[in-house]
Amino acid sequence: MKKTFVISVIIPIYNTEKYLEETIQSIINQTLDFEQNIQLILVDDYSNDGSGEICKKYKFLYPENVEYICFAENRGVSAARNAGMKLAVGKYINFLDSDDLWSLNAYKRAVSFLEENEKEIDLVSADIESFDAYYEQHVLNQNRSSDVIVDLNKQYTCIRSNGPTCIIKREIANQYSFNEQQTCWEDTVFANQIILRRQRYGMLSSDVKYYYCRRREKSSASQSYGRNKAYYLQELSMLFEGIYQESLKQCGCFSPMAQYLIAYALGCRFMDSAQVLIDSEKREYETIFLDILKQIEDKYLLKLCNVDGMTRKAMVACKYGIDMRSEIRWFREIEAQNKWIQQRFDRTGMNYNVLKEWFKLNKQGKTLVGYFESNAYKNIAVYGMTELGQFLVSELSLSSVYVKYGIDRRAEELNAEVPILTMEDELPMVDVVVVSAVFYFDEIASELQNKIECPVISLEDVLYSMEQ
Repeated sequence: MKKTFVISVIIPIYNTEKYLEETIQSIINQTLDFEQNIQLILVDDYSNDGSGEICKKYKFLYPENVEYICFAENRGVSAARNAGMKLAVGKYINFLDSDDLWSLNAYKRAVSFLEENEKEIDLVSADIESFDAYYEQHVLNQNRSSDVIVDLNKQYTCIRSNGPTCIIKREIANQYSFNEQQTCWEDTVFANQIILRRQRYGMLSSDVKYYYCRRREKSSASQSYGRNKAYYLQELSMLFEGIYQESLKQCGCFSPMAQYLIAYALGCRFMDSAQVLIDSEKREYETIFLDILKQIEDKYLLKLCNVDGMTRKAMVACKYGIDMRSEIRWFREIEAQNKWIQQRFDRTGMNYNVLKEWFKLNKQGKTLVGYFESNAYKNIAVYGMTELGQFLVSELSLSSVYVKYGIDRRAEELNAEVPILTMEDELPMVDVVVVSAVFYFDEIASELQNKIECPVISLEDVLYSMEQ
């Protein structure tokens, strides 16, 4: 007799051998007993790294729990999820990306809440927290202190944009499928088509987390959004049609929640320069964008959480006939006038993230001293002698790694443990220059390489590489 499960977890996989085991272990280690309750479906989307061997390992270790599919060609994340759904037998279903994690209490809490509220909701969701990434809080996080049912007729701004954060009744999920022509926001369409059935969903308290990893390379489900033509053209049209048509079907109108969700997607694109598009494609994109924008009531545009007040007003202005490109040019001019304020704000946040990663590595026994020693960097210079630069100097002060000098345009204003030079000074020879600045590394490195013959490396990149 075929084994029954409480939840089926489908993981689409493409070249994520570095992270896959950690992802799988986050499922095996759930407080909801894995062997008794969880079916794990691994769909290898024609990986050419060691991902397939990892899948086979877990199929061998847990033959009753693990299903393994390997495609004969790369078919994309939507096809992988659809294939996984055909094997799913759990009462509930979740689509987990292969480089992400769930907190260990997630499935037990989700199943419990779904069971308690079976007649009212079809899915539950959770907040997102990023790791190995450049930001901390997702803009749509609700940070709730208790599990609740969100009524989107009353709280239409509490939208969900990430399908993998949702645990769904399988009998409902099976009535839908992922659009295999769509390569981004496809999970958003899938989850929200289901949410539109009832205009409500469960939201778990903030102690349950979906840990999202924004990697520097692509995986089956971590796409380079905003960097391909489809994102601006057919993908945007498919996103709108998928939500709009389902809203008409389920609600008889373009519901407030559906309008706000589409407005949110437009906000993600509005100030994007869309440099991958040629002029004719940009005109096509603007036509698509404006056609959709005109379907959105002003009040939903003016309440967007993912753009600032000026951008909201600019979107409304475009809706009523102001040329989109001229509006964006005007916005850019205003933005440039206040650029130093934004840079200061961004730098503070980025410095915090870098320091957080630094402290985490130190706790793991991974030190910058060890990194420099392993690369034979005995004498170094530090570019950027503000918070991060001075922290680096202090960490190395009692080690075998000698900081010969710092480089900073404000040399005369700063006090430090080492001499500080400017780019106008002659730079003595060192083994490497470490750039502590979190912005404009390429420009800084290019300028330094015209002044000194040694490697130039980014402190942020070094810390990231040490995590691997």
